[in-house]
Amino acid sequence: LPLAFLLTPLLFPLIGLIRGNPYTYMWSSYLSLLYFAHGIGEAYSFPEERLLGFTEIILSLMFFIGSIYYVRCKNRGK
Repeated sequence: LPLAFLLTPLLFPLIGLIRGNPYTYMWSSYLSLLYFAHGIGEAYSFPEERLLGFTEIILSLMFFIGSIYYVRCKNRGK
């Protein structure tokens, strides 16, 4: 149940991300910051799951930075 609770917000922007909609990338980058905060909480609170917390932090930062650069490059082409 907790895994489904964590993964459900990722389904909302899925169609827009697949289609390459820059607006969807913009607002879903803010969604990734929720996962960043969750990863920090997991890494700090549970030392035995610290590796999973750091993995969540790295993946959320990669998505955040990647989506910003995607929107930036997509808007330069116009």
